[in-house]
Amino acid sequence: MKHFAAPNDTAARRLALDVAVMTDTVARAHQALASHPLPRPDEVALLTHLLSGHVRLLLEDVLPRLRAMDHGTTRWDQHKADYDAAHHALEAGPTHGLGAATIRLRDLTRGCERLLEILAAAGPEPGRAHRR
Repeated sequence: MKHFAAPNDTAARRLALDVAVMTDTVARAHQALASHPLPRPDEVALLTHLLSGHVRLLLEDVLPRLRAMDHGTTRWDQHKADYDAAHHALEAGPTHGLGAATIRLRDLTRGCERLLEILAAAGPEPGRAHRR
């Protein structure tokens, strides 16, 4: 199981980011999103809540890695676009109706997935070692 150190020393951030739990949540969201015609409202609410927390933590952990990258490269541009899309999905806030909530769940799922990919590609935060 991979763990990446959280950037702050606050009580909420002392816990390592548990990539396995986040990956499991993403997999659960993909299953829910594959439901026809739409996932159950309680499932959408729970997964949206979990993914919002994951994305919030990941945004904070990915940002120093983005800042340390060579800006203007294709890789940086893609990672920055993914970061911005995840941030936008998080800031979108609550929605009305199951269709709109499902779209927000899809966006948060995609954002969490991309942030996890950036985290894995970038390695430990500059100046910090990651724990396994």
